[in-house]
Amino acid sequence: MSFLFILSLASCDKINQDTQFSTDYIATFIIPADEPVQQPIDLDEVTIQIDNQIFENYHASKDLLEEASIKSINLQINPKLNDGLDLKNLDFLTDASLYIQAEGLPKVCIAWVDNLIDSGTVSIDMDYLRDNLSEYFKKDQLQLSLTVYTNKILTQQVIVDINIELNLMAKVLGQ
Repeated sequence: MSFLFILSLASCDKINQDTQFSTDYIATFIIPADEPVQQPIDLDEVTIQIDNQIFENYHASKDLLEEASIKSINLQINPKLNDGLDLKNLDFLTDASLYIQAEGLPKVCIAWVDNLIDSGTVSIDMDYLRDNLSEYFKKDQLQLSLTVYTNKILTQQVIVDINIELNLMAKVLGQ
């Protein structure tokens, strides 16, 4: 079971007849208990609805989206949904890869973190793809999937959030 939580707007700058703005997505994944170590664990996909309202707020349309680039991607333990969990950090992870796909478009790895060491951290900034992902965000929905590797067998499921901050640029309607 997977959850989708938040879509929010951050900022806007008008340049010529394009509009640039940022948006955030949070996708929640469940890492199950009792999975083997150092084997890929493919977590359930999360579907994200791409609401045209976000574009309309800036007098644009997702059909007029010219660029969608990742500003940052962060993986963290969800503190509210892991209440009472014995694990309080991400030391059980060794690798993680985040994928995006949408109807008619290929599945692409957009973020990754490799060879993690035990550091007691609850949050990790992932490396990410620098390509233009606008074709994915022109769709009505897209899917995110996460593959993780662990260095120990989990005795309880762990809920993690992927926080994605995007920079978007679109043509202004009527321009």
